[in-house]
Parts: sequence; C-alpha cells; structure tokens
Amino acid sequence: MKMKLGIFAKSSLTVIFLASISLNFYFVMRQKPDSVVLRINNQEVLTESKMNEILAAKYKKSILQSLENSNIILLEAAKNHIAPPGKNEIEYIKSNFPNIVSEKSGNEQISEIYYVYKIYAIMNNVDKDIEDFYKETYETEPILYNLETVTDQDHQLLMNILSDFKQNLSLKDIKRKYNINISEIQKPTLVDLQQMDKESKGKYFHIMLDNKEMMLAHVRNTLKYNADNKESFYNFYFNSRYLEIRAKVLNIIKNKYNISYH
Repeated sequence: MKMKLGIFAKSSLTVIFLASISLNFYFVMRQKPDSVVLRINNQEVLTESKMNEILAAKYKKSILQSLENSNIILLEAAKNHIAPPGKNEIEYIKSNFPNIVSEKSGNEQISEIYYVYKIYAIMNNVDKDIEDFYKETYETEPILYNLETVTDQDHQLLMNILSDFKQNLSLKDIKRKYNINISEIQKPTLVDLQQMDKESKGKYFHIMLDNKEMMLAHVRNTLKYNADNKESFYNFYFNSRYLEIRAKVLNIIKNKYNISYH
C-alpha cells in the first residue's frame, strides 16, 4: 500500500517552513536579491545573499533532519495501523508523561510522543528493556511504590493526616476533611526517603525540609512487575527515558525508507 504523508506531515512542513523562513524572507519580500541588510555608520556589513548563505549553512541540516524524523515516525505509525490520537489519547499522554510534556507542548508534538509510545511497544522487547533499566539504574528488580505526599508548616496537621493514613482513610476523604493538597507519585525506590528519615517504619516517612516545612509521605501500595501492572511500568520507563527510546525507534525504522537530501 502506498503511504501518504497526510495532514500531520503537511503540518510539519508548515512548521519547518516557518522556522526557516528567515532564509528567504528578504528575497521574497524585496526584489533585490543581493541588497544590503545591515549597515553600520553607513558602511555595508552584510548583504542578503551572504546572510542566506550563513543561515543555510547553520540551520539547513538540522531542519531537514527534524522534518525527516517527524515524517518517518508518522509513516511507521500508519504502516502499523496506528490511528491518530483522539482527545482521550492526547489527555492520556499529557497526564502520564510530565517529564516529556509541558504546558507549551502542542498537539503535533504530543501526537509524535503518542506514535513513539505505540511503535516502541510493538517493535521492542519491552519486558527486557524495563528489567535492564531497573538493574542498570537502581540495581533492583522492577518495582513501583505508589506514594501520597503532603507538605506543610503545620506539623500537627500532618500528624493528624498521618493518623488517618494509618487508619486507611481514603485519599478522597482526607482531602475533603482537611482541604489540603495531597500529591500522588510513583517511585522506583525508597532509598532517598529512607536516608532522610532513618527512623521510618517502612510505610510512613516524616522529612524536615530546609524551609521549615515538613513532608509526610505514605506508601499506599507496592506494584510488582506482572501482567496486571505492565502498563504502569512501561509508562514509568517511557517517561524516564523518552529521548533514548525515540532515538532507538528512529535508528531502527530509518532503514526502511529511502531518504535523500538535495
């Protein structure tokens, strides 16, 4: 089946064009291809043709490589019948990958992250990659701790919350009871918390911060790497190693396409 670049590729071309428009702006807008674009004390410093030559030498290669990478990711996604992300998929990427997505990330960038997320899961032995990642980074088997953390200067308030944690009061009820923000995070290890709170009994950590605040951390549960939890581990790994994963995907799929620069 003949692949077409489609809307996403056309959008990428538009972005690249805007990024490189300075290469020919003066040529298009003026009708003097070698007019002077910079003078100092009425002395000619830079002509239009020289400026374009400098800009092309500096930016052309990176612009072409960026366009190449974006479009072969799109082509590979289409080849694997990966549909463009809808609203739910976009929100999934935003909520699960804070290390990759920021408030400034546009839908095109988020879409590419989504395609890489799907392609990598198809083409790689994710189980082995995750196991290797844990061994190399944390020197342990894959494990994830789901924690609830709250920080405040009112130590008595935090001790009351700790008491509720120990009574297994739900996070929703605790938030409503104290009208306080409680963050939910995942950690692959508790070593850092254990070092900061050497008297910890395992599930609860009380840590004094430099600004006289106290942080309370509660381990709600622990996840082992199994069929039920694979998505959580893959998301943690993907969020931690996105650039490495994207590069790996590109290195593999580039060989499938005839790419030439002119």
